[in-house]
Amino acid sequence: MKTIQVFCDTKDRIDWHIIKPLQDNYKSRTPEQLEKLCTLIIKRGIRFPSFISKIGKTVWAIDTHGRLLAFEELESRGYTIPPIPVVYIQAKNKQEAKQLLLECDSRYGDVSQEGYDEFIKDLDISAFLDEIDMSEFFTNLEISFDELNKEYQNINAEIFLEDDITFKITLNFTEKQYKNVKLAIEKHSDTPEVIFCEALGVQL
Repeated sequence: MKTIQVFCDTKDRIDWHIIKPLQDNYKSRTPEQLEKLCTLIIKRGIRFPSFISKIGKTVWAIDTHGRLLAFEELESRGYTIPPIPVVYIQAKNKQEAKQLLLECDSRYGDVSQEGYDEFIKDLDISAFLDEIDMSEFFTNLEISFDELNKEYQNINAEIFLEDDITFKITLNFTEKQYKNVKLAIEKHSDTPEVIFCEALGVQL
């Protein structure tokens, strides 16, 4: 029997099966994203509590919809999901619970390239980049995910030429090409007028 481990201390734990999804089609997930989440849960266990609201006899999910899908998938593969850690968020009705979902999903700040570089300077980001979905996190960084196609990542580059002419270029590539492309661009960062992407065999 394969059991998912829990590494989170909360007052309450409940059977995930009784939690009802609240968001409907508010947020979609690709098979690739779901697989990433399943892999992360298998490897790292359950590390964060799920925010839920109990209204009458119904327990609604506030922030744990992706995990519910992952738990269902993992059970189909023979994994046992123990009672999960939860935190109850008070809501008078379903409408207020939906408002809480939006509040929980809101970001009141952006990640800058400088701040990101400073934050990860002592981390081997490549060691776990493939395990987590950074699509929203990377929105404002040079190394980012294509919002329209989650299978592809892109690097947004600005090339400065004479007479203040600037070219803005977006390079799309698969995750398998990610490391080679990133290294190639970093190698030529001292000559921004020419970016040679070795992994793609393209010269700009």
